[in-house]
Amino acid sequence: MILEFGKVLVDRAVVGILGPESFEKSLDGREELLKLRDEGNGMILMTAHVGCWQVAMSVLEFLQRPVNMLMRRED
Repeated sequence: MILEFGKVLVDRAVVGILGPESFEKSLDGREELLKLRDEGNGMILMTAHVGCWQVAMSVLEFLQRPVNMLMRRED
């Protein structure tokens, strides 16, 4: 767990220093998200915490819409 947290911290530092474009990113389902976006009803995306959220948010820039994030703190 400590190693994974260290990786997240490094990813976060890279995003802060070099910018999100410094990462190679991919997104399965991109076309489906664009279709939903074009319907104009808004979307709720639910995900698990599996890494650096700053990088994950940068992947959604292609939607060209405001993106808000809600996070639940652990108990």
